[in-house]
Amino acid sequence: MTHAAPIWYGILNDQTVGGGGGSGGITIASAASGGADNACMIDNTILSDAMGIQYWLEDGSNFSSNAVTISIDGTIGNTHPDSAYWTTATTGGRGGGFAGDQIRVYGSIRNNGVAGSSYLWNAHSYAISSSYGSTGSISGNNTTTQTRVSWGSAALTTEITFASGRGGYVAMVDGDSVSFDVKGSCDGGTTWSTDYAVTINWTNSTGDQP
Repeated sequence: MTHAAPIWYGILNDQTVGGGGGSGGITIASAASGGADNACMIDNTILSDAMGIQYWLEDGSNFSSNAVTISIDGTIGNTHPDSAYWTTATTGGRGGGFAGDQIRVYGSIRNNGVAGSSYLWNAHSYAISSSYGSTGSISGNNTTTQTRVSWGSAALTTEITFASGRGGYVAMVDGDSVSFDVKGSCDGGTTWSTDYAVTINWTNSTGDQP
């Protein structure tokens, strides 16, 4: 099952085009033109999931002062995979079969007057807090395409590997969190944008606990 793309997603495909907005310096925006400047889009998918479940967490509109904090509510019955597909109350234990999770970043690097010919995305300063010992990492980095806004074709990818429990795996639970910073360059890494801080907090998730 794949969740339908929301209206704000639009019809852009991966492309290399000139950016806009701003009066100087490199920024990241949620779209190649229009959209939100100093922001990016973020989605979430179950790692190696044959059903292709994907869920948009952020469209760029909630960034403030180059940062965003996202809450994933795992209350039973929500459409997010952390609840409907990973908790024993709705899956009878099936949630234990998913080994991990990806949180992915989309957007466009805008030149804003800086000569651009060699684009580069970077995620860094990754941190994870997990009650049951899940680990995390940046699994896809240094993408060289200026604009990555197509669903599933991310600019940056971070990955959570769930801890083992009850013969399966334990997803993120209430009080757990992930954070990382995102930046972009248009000259091969000599000049970078400011860091854009992403924090994700889990609430009300049972995570198929052991």
